[in-house]
Amino acid sequence: MNDKNKLPEMKTRSVFLPVAVLVLTVVTFCEKPEPNVVQPETQGKTINNLPDEDTSITVIVYPVLPLDSVTGNDLPLHLNPDLVYGSIADIEGNIYRIIQIGNQIWMAENLRTTTFNDGSKISGFSWPDYKISYKETYGAFYDHYTVNTGKLCPTGWHVPTDEEWKEMEMALGMSRASADTSYGDFDVYGSGERGTDQGARLKSSTGWFPWEGLLVKGNNSSGFSALPAGDNDGGTIGCCTTFWCSGEEWGRTLSSTDSKIGRAVYYAEYKLSVRCVKD
Repeated sequence: MNDKNKLPEMKTRSVFLPVAVLVLTVVTFCEKPEPNVVQPETQGKTINNLPDEDTSITVIVYPVLPLDSVTGNDLPLHLNPDLVYGSIADIEGNIYRIIQIGNQIWMAENLRTTTFNDGSKISGFSWPDYKISYKETYGAFYDHYTVNTGKLCPTGWHVPTDEEWKEMEMALGMSRASADTSYGDFDVYGSGERGTDQGARLKSSTGWFPWEGLLVKGNNSSGFSALPAGDNDGGTIGCCTTFWCSGEEWGRTLSSTDSKIGRAVYYAEYKLSVRCVKD
């Protein structure tokens, strides 16, 4: 793969290729020239006139919706207006939109609770860029010890396993062979990303920002509505997002420069985003 299409990833526990993290500031994004915008189905073709909302980082606070099905103009901008979402609440009263993907029902927003579902307080969490003002937009980050308590998600929900993530990816058209691939398998899959356009189908169509002049747009056809929260191992807000799996320390990464999905093992101390799936 052309080097400009590769986003610097977090350090992983892969024995094949540790990758250094490059951290850019918000000012760096703002000083970049007009980026090329690439639609997932036509990567390599330049589309000009990037929408304003994708060229500068702003904190978006979305209104809370009632606990019923919502769609169309009632939805926040990063959700898919052509799909119908339900809602659930966590123990603190935080409300999350939910969406069915294949045979599973997923949160369409990142978890942001600071309380376990048994009422005890969580210590292994932090906010994106260590700012609570990002809570509503990007949710919280959790370490893997917290993920594996089994008490993080609302009652009746859980943090998905690696295999449950694969089930969702295959429902979006990824092959089993590709789903089983990780960042280490470079001889077979080149850069280590997996699938074809499944990452674009998970990414919101707004809110993502260019990296080194390149932006691969998401279409959010799945309704998963991923926003680029970064991570607390140095991933920059606006360029990427990584989600924990439960069980072993697998994670999933989406980047602003690719339409695929990364899969790797991370250190348990890393704080990453979490989505919950219905039991």
